[in-house]
This record gives sequence, C-alpha cells and structure tokens, in this order.
Amino acid sequence: MTATPVPVRFSDEQIEAIDRLVDEGVGETRSEVVRRAVERLDDDIRRARIGEEMAKSYRHQPQEELENWVWTADGKLLPEPLVIEQGIPLGDGPLRPSPGWADQE
Repeated sequence: MTATPVPVRFSDEQIEAIDRLVDEGVGETRSEVVRRAVERLDDDIRRARIGEEMAKSYRHQPQEELENWVWTADGKLLPEPLVIEQGIPLGDGPLRPSPGWADQE
C-alpha cells in the first residue's frame, strides 16, 4: 500500500484524544490512530448506507409476518398452509400452528 501524506490540522482537544488513544495502544503512532479512525468511519458509513437500503426495501416490500409459519420436524420454518396441505410433521420450535389448524383439512 502506498501512503500519500495529507496535511491536516487538529485542535488541542483532538491531539489530546489522539495521544490518549496511542497511549492506550489503539495505534502505535498518531498517524496509525488517524488511519484507523478513517477506516472505522468509512466502515460505519458504509454499514449505515447498507442498513438504510435494506430498510427501504422492506418498506417497499414488507417481509411476510411469521404468525402463520411453523417449525417442521426437520427444522425448517415453513408457511402453515403448506404444512397443512402437505401433512408435513411439526417440530418443537417456538412457533406452533394456530388453534384449530387440524380442523382445516
């Protein structure tokens, strides 16, 4: 990796924070602490953008409610109507069929 020098000015408080982070072992030098901070900020912003895109897609096409889903004996989570229709054995998961589901056959 090639490094390009970037002149930058910090306030006294920011220099104190950078030095404290060096003393705490976050980086061996001021430059390393600043580089790590930039990487962290970049990662945080990237993750926030991804999260917003995911939220936007769920607002556009909401995820199905799980109230009509059940665990099968082989550990799959399937829609209750499919389980009823195909007679798939149920498992012991937290989602159980709604009351009276057996009467719907």
